[in-house]
Amino acid sequence: MSVLFRCTSTLAQGVNLPIRYLVVSSTFQAGQEISTRDFHNLIGRAGRAGYHTEGSVIFADTDVFDKRNNFHERWRWQRAMHLLDFTNTEDCASSLLDLISPFDFTELNVDAIQFIANPAGYRQSCIDVGNQNAIGISSLLDQMGYKEALIEAIESYFLSYLKDNPNAPQTFFDDLAQGTLAYFLSDYDQKQKLRAAFSFIASRVLSVPEDKRQFFGKSLLGLKNLFLIENWLDENWSEVAQAQSSNELLVICWPLLFQLNNNKMLLKIKPENVILDFTKLWISGSSYTDLRSYLDQSGAYYQAGSQRRNIKMDHVVDLADGALSFDSMLYVGAIADVAEGKGLDGDLLELLRSLQTRLKLGLSNSLEIWLYSQGYVDREVCKTLGSVLNGQGVNSDVFDYDILKTYHQVVSECISKFPSYFSG
Repeated sequence: MSVLFRCTSTLAQGVNLPIRYLVVSSTFQAGQEISTRDFHNLIGRAGRAGYHTEGSVIFADTDVFDKRNNFHERWRWQRAMHLLDFTNTEDCASSLLDLISPFDFTELNVDAIQFIANPAGYRQSCIDVGNQNAIGISSLLDQMGYKEALIEAIESYFLSYLKDNPNAPQTFFDDLAQGTLAYFLSDYDQKQKLRAAFSFIASRVLSVPEDKRQFFGKSLLGLKNLFLIENWLDENWSEVAQAQSSNELLVICWPLLFQLNNNKMLLKIKPENVILDFTKLWISGSSYTDLRSYLDQSGAYYQAGSQRRNIKMDHVVDLADGALSFDSMLYVGAIADVAEGKGLDGDLLELLRSLQTRLKLGLSNSLEIWLYSQGYVDREVCKTLGSVLNGQGVNSDVFDYDILKTYHQVVSECISKFPSYFSG
């Protein structure tokens, strides 16, 4: 039996899955060119001893080969050849070294450690100096954004650790820095910078009151966004408390979610006002085809630099599965964590958790979500099966967990129309 798996390059590298064919749809990973080392990890999945003694790597973009002799387009072919050459493999490295590495920007005198000490203040001072001297600093701001993402990841880990280890010794963070791969790979100067970076980040985390660490540490966010969420909840508590459904909560929380979410696809779909209605359709269970039709009918477009491009299905999938199902779901979860820590009413907390799950799965009611949790991990299968069970009198919000046994024959007939995977 032949089985087709489609997954991200990151997942493919981490799963010990022997395959016959590796289909490479793009040599870009998260907006950046995939490294030669990562690519070789990928092709290591194809052709494994004991399974397939040979494996094939297929570049799905036909332009790679067809335009290999075109002066302006041959870069794709050259890039593919570069990736296939094992002599081009990069040295083993650590992303923590990117945190302390100097900024690649010569127009201003900028210091990475000073930025780590006070990201928001240092960024604003650079913006002010750039405006005063008519210096474009967009590339510098991009680099700061990357470093800040690393800072937030470290803050999140520190918060999580302190949540479970409130009596951790003061030396823990310095010992942690000295135990990293980055520290092992560093020279003396880099080692001192790494320890200083961890010290600055630890100081900010330790300044958080202990009672807040208990719910801050549950989320995967950094301090800046957590304090933003907390302040927003304080200012909008009465409005949040009046919400009667997860749909209402979505509308109330949307300005905050849009402010928190830096997903590139979310920011490139214009006009911005179509995204909220797109999200409403997503959590109501609309198909990807219907979602694309909505964007087309709304006059939406993809902003690529100065160009306006037509919406493609890839844009729809990235917006739904990335910006909403992952990023926005994560932020709603953080809102729920902070709200729970601040004593939000249990029913409202349940609505927030419901919104979080609906954003993650793109499903509209408790029955469909429950079916997903039972192993029917496909939106269309859950929607169809839910509709069939509704026809048998099953309520979408209140139902018996034995319904799959009770309506076994009906369920089997419904599932038989889908791939056999769902009948197992």
